Amino acid sequence: ILEEMENRGSFATTAEPHIVAVGRLVGKKGFDILLKALKMLSKKHRFRLTIVGDGIERGNLEQLASELDLTANINFAGWCDEIQAILDTADVFALPSLDEPFGIVILEAMARGVPIVSTRTQGPGEILDEKTAILVEPGNVDAMADGLNRLLDDPAQASVRATNALALCRAKYSRDVVVDQYL
Repeated sequence: ILEEMENRGSFATTAEPHIVAVGRLVGKKGFDILLKALKMLSKKHRFRLTIVGDGIERGNLEQLASELDLTANINFAGWCDEIQAILDTADVFALPSLDEPFGIVILEAMARGVPIVSTRTQGPGEILDEKTAILVEPGNVDAMADGLNRLLDDPAQASVRATNALALCRAKYSRDVVVDQYL
């Protein structure tokens, strides 16, 4: 995954930005928080969201999306082995987890040069900082909405953070670096 790192260039400023979130659809992943934040975001921005993953909460999340009148904006894509291809279509990557011990998907988003909004949980808090992502408190709908708004309102800053995250990923998590450390 990380051997194919690329910087996609500037942050996309499409009329309908594409937000991507990836993970098991279980309570601790915080997708309900993301959906509620997107309801707030919808008052200011048009967007579409792709949620990649499956799990026991899928039905509840689809119901919540309907209750929030977001169904037209959201694609529940199910499980996918081609995360890179989906991340390459993303304008923003969102990680709303309430608990995330590491978060390989954070490295995947960093490696694809996608701006990131993540909760400040264990793993993302160790990998990311304010130069590489927008970090928000877990479980805080307002903070998640604000983080997404900040990236969408300031494409130049989103691009700077994505570039910084890509450079950090190359410096600390590329195959050559990790294999050398392991050996």
